[in-house]
Amino acid sequence: MLNIAHRVIALACLLLASGAVVRAQTPAADAAARVLVLPFDNTGGEARLHWLGEASAVLVTFTYTNCPMPTFCPLMDRNFVTIQNKLKAEKNELNVRLLTVSFDPATDTPAVLKKHAEKLGADPRIWSFLTGDRDAIDQWASRFGVSVSRAINDPRDITHNLRTAIIDRQGNLVQTYTGNEWNPDQVLADVRVMVGVD
Repeated sequence: MLNIAHRVIALACLLLASGAVVRAQTPAADAAARVLVLPFDNTGGEARLHWLGEASAVLVTFTYTNCPMPTFCPLMDRNFVTIQNKLKAEKNELNVRLLTVSFDPATDTPAVLKKHAEKLGADPRIWSFLTGDRDAIDQWASRFGVSVSRAINDPRDITHNLRTAIIDRQGNLVQTYTGNEWNPDQVLADVRVMVGVD
């Protein structure tokens, strides 16, 4: 199983590689209280990702804003919008966080991600958007089974598959959804089972 601490460290490395400033707060006695501060998010400012202890589950997906296929990235966005709305309707009693990682940093700058998040109605208390160094993102995403290739003459011409994952409070990769056939109700049902709420 992938450990979320290792993945977050990897994400910090990819952001550092992109020239972004990444800093972690002073670690608390309880490792579950640690917070990683990342400058790439849906506000273009600093996103506090309470990646251990704070959330019962983190849902992660990989997209890019210029994806032209309605049943790929735009569908992942719509599914996350639905999940967010369902969580908010229940005051997020499941304590879930959503994380969208863009693998097109050349286009998906913080300003672009901010506008995209606003268009989707993303609530930064629940849903964060991140990007960083392209090659490091590709390597990090491959741990989830994401495969990305780019046209030689136009790196914005991207071919990719889809992966969405559930990570638990301990940082374990609990569930991976391949492709675009999963639905928000299915994912939330799996999260409920995982956190013991039915």
